[in-house]
Amino acid sequence: MKHRVARSVLASLALASAVWSSSAWALDPGNYTVQCSPPDSARGDAATFDISMDKIDLLTLRRTYGAVISGVRLDDGKRVILTGDRGCALTELRNGSSK
Repeated sequence: MKHRVARSVLASLALASAVWSSSAWALDPGNYTVQCSPPDSARGDAATFDISMDKIDLLTLRRTYGAVISGVRLDDGKRVILTGDRGCALTELRNGSSK
């Protein structure tokens, strides 16, 4: 049983290192663009959100290996939580970091 758990942990760590590059771990709080498109839609149907992400949002992104993106929309100030199963991905950094 211990070997099975150990293999599972090692597999998770290997997956994490494969999914995230070192640059992804180095994201700073700031403004980002997120693009979401349903898997069955055409490329033109993608929704784009400009969001501000703080340290907690980036920690959530890191701990979920990018499956959950949270932040505050820049256009109306509403908090959003976007998930990978909705076809959402962080696409670009905008306006640099807010340090």
